[in-house]
Amino acid sequence: MEKKQTERGFKAIACGATLGACEVSSQWLPATQLLARCAAEMLRLDVLCFNMALGACEKSYQWREALGIFAALDAPSASSVNGAVAALASTAWRQALELLPSEANALSYGACIGACVKAVQWQLALGLFQELRAAASAVDLVTRSLVMGAYQQAGDHHGACWQLHRMQRDGA
Repeated sequence: MEKKQTERGFKAIACGATLGACEVSSQWLPATQLLARCAAEMLRLDVLCFNMALGACEKSYQWREALGIFAALDAPSASSVNGAVAALASTAWRQALELLPSEANALSYGACIGACVKAVQWQLALGLFQELRAAASAVDLVTRSLVMGAYQQAGDHHGACWQLHRMQRDGA
């Protein structure tokens, strides 16, 4: 019995290493196939393994597969949510907004703001930015740059200049 558990542990570690390689090389298909094989063998993978598979899907613009992986998680971490949102942000901004949890962090908001700007949904992007600021979360340079893009899409050059001023004031 103990030998079998040790063997399963080694298999899980090997799967984790392979999923890491899949993420780095943007190989979503082998990552999803490996997750399916692990499920069939009833191997217990930790949330980091799923996050690496989400990363592979994000880098390959495979948001549908990312949603499937996310749905398979019993208890997604904040990193899992961010990974799924980032995967959706590339093409499916509506789904990214639906996935945004009530306890979203600045990374989740940044990914959704980026998705909205990319889809020329500047009203939504600016609304999300207001929510982020109301939550008193720190706003990073990337998110501020995305918000400047939303202001530019809206034709609000004063808003874009104000963001630039805040970036300079905050030392960004």
